[in-house]
This record gives sequence, C-alpha cells and structure tokens, in this order.
Amino acid sequence: METENKASDKTSKGDLIRLSTILFIILGSVLLPLFAREVLFPNLKAWKEDIELRQGIRREGLFAGNPDMKDSDAEDDIRALGGTWKNGRNAESGTDADGEVEDLGIIWSKEYGPGGVKLNADGSIVPDAEVVEALKSGNQNRIDRAMVSQYRRINPETVGMIRIPGTVLNHPLMQSPANEGYYLNHDFLKRENANGTPFLAASSGLATPAGNAIAYGHNIRLGRKDIFQPIAEYENINFYKAHPTVEVALPDRTVSFLVFAYFIVDTADEDTFVYWQDTYFSSEEKFTQYMEEVAKRNWLETGIVCERTDSYLTLSSCSVELARSGTNRMVLMCRALREGEKPGDYTKGACRAANPLLPIKLR
Repeated sequence: METENKASDKTSKGDLIRLSTILFIILGSVLLPLFAREVLFPNLKAWKEDIELRQGIRREGLFAGNPDMKDSDAEDDIRALGGTWKNGRNAESGTDADGEVEDLGIIWSKEYGPGGVKLNADGSIVPDAEVVEALKSGNQNRIDRAMVSQYRRINPETVGMIRIPGTVLNHPLMQSPANEGYYLNHDFLKRENANGTPFLAASSGLATPAGNAIAYGHNIRLGRKDIFQPIAEYENINFYKAHPTVEVALPDRTVSFLVFAYFIVDTADEDTFVYWQDTYFSSEEKFTQYMEEVAKRNWLETGIVCERTDSYLTLSSCSVELARSGTNRMVLMCRALREGEKPGDYTKGACRAANPLLPIKLR
C-alpha cells in the first residue's frame, strides 16, 4: 500500500512538472516576442513601417491628391513584397504586376508620414486649418501663401511651389544648399523616390533682379505624364499660346514668369551651351552673350524683350528627342512678368522659329 502511494506521488509530481513546463513554454512564446519587440528592439515597428513606405512606388501627390505613377522598378518591388496589393487578392509572384502598379499608392499609404505628417489615404498631405480656410476663400494668392507656409513647416527646404497653369506641373519647389541634387531621388517628405521633386540649383535665388534661377525636375512620360514633362509640349506653338506662363508661389507672393524660349542641348557636344552655370548675370556683357546663345537655339518667336535687370527662371529636364543618351536636356526659359504686361500681348503673334540650332545628333 505504501509503495502504491509513493508511486502515485511520483506520478503527480511528474504531471505537475510537465504541466509547468508546458505553461512556461506557452508563456515564453507569448512574452518573449513582446519583450524583444518592446525592450530589445523598440524601433522595430517604426523601421518596418518606414520600409513599407519606401517600397510604395508613389510620388508626393500633396494637396492635389495626384495618383501614383508607373515606375520601372514597380514589378520588382511587388515581387519583393510578396503580399497582397489589390482587393485582398494574393500576388502570385508578381506575374501581373504591371497592371497593378497604380494601386500601390492605396495599399502602402499610411495615416502618418515621416515626422508625424498626417496623410490622406492616397498619400497626399492633409491640409492644415490655415489652408482649409484659404481654400474656402477662393483667393488664389491666399491659398498659395497658406500652402507654402504649411510646406515650409513640414520641410524647411521648401522654397515655394511651381506650376504651369492647366498642366500636371503643380509641385513644391525645393532647395538643398548642402546637397544640391538631393531631390532628384527624394520626395517632399525626404523619402527615397525615383520620381524626385522639382528643385533649385544651390546658387539660385528666386525672383531677384539679374538672377537666373535654375530649376530641375524629371521628365516623366510613363503612365500619367508628370513633373517637368509639360516642358516638352512647348515644341508645339499652340501649347505655348495656351500656357505662356510659369508661376512660382513664394511665402509672401506669387510671381508669374513669361515663357520666351524653349531649346534642346546635348551636354556631350563640343559646342554645347552651358546654360546652367549662369545663375546671376554680373554684367551686361555676360547677359548679352548668354541671350545670344539662347536666341540661336530658341524654338519660339515671341517678341518678348529681355533685359539684364529682369528676373529669370530656367526649367531644365531630359529631352524626348535624345532619350536615354544621359546627356540630353530640354530647357524652358522665362522672365518675370513686368507691371502692366499681359501674356496675351505676346501669344497672338507668336510662331515657331524657322531654324533653331540643334544638338549634333539631331542636325
């Protein structure tokens, strides 16, 4: 009888040990990941969300809520994600990725972007109270000032906004003195983005007398045309007549610039025009030499008179004619609208130039 009791006690102790072991394993499997996530790797969640944001192929969109655009890396990114991308449907090795690229922005948009910036579902920035009130007023100058103010609070490297009325070009304009080309592959929120954001040369000043502000942006032609793509349309004189100005919204005002020249250069040519070096015309001689080079290449005859004391804006991007060469450039030059001037004063008589100087490959 005593032997049986001892055996029973041993069995009970064994069951208790086994039960304790099972409970320990269960609790460990639950608590250990929590401990690792919260204590050992407190930034894991933020890091993961940042990766997801970077993998989403979309440009800033901003208040316009513009949809995302197709990108050459889209299919690879979808394969890498390996999850779902549309209506809960599984991505089967990304085989039909091309048809789903435009939905990436919806899937990967977050409520908040870097720095706590509140975002809409399409990735656009949620307007603050000042912008909302300005939009209600319908006053474009007030709207511009309010939007630029919010942009600058979010990213102090915002100079203003740049747009060609009636086109898709309507973006913040950036300037990074320490790293001039930073926004070639970063969006407004400083996330890596192959589409980039329009930006000024580090040495440029906007709307300054005798100044020639050089603005750069990609010529995006895939999917929905965007960024500086509208520049290419100035080869058509009717497009020029419909869009004779480029507007730049600054913190205190909006400046209209008259388009007076469009031309193409190949930076590999021996006789290339180094238009990007002159961001300020220090003398009448330098100004005259520069404008003579512009006149040789100009596709537009507008009758617009330019003087050194005017303010100039030059938009630079890759051209369609020399696509994929890596040295191709299309350039749009504008000067600030003078008091009392109207764009219509010049568009009526404008015509296509007869024989503009072209890059060697196009002659």
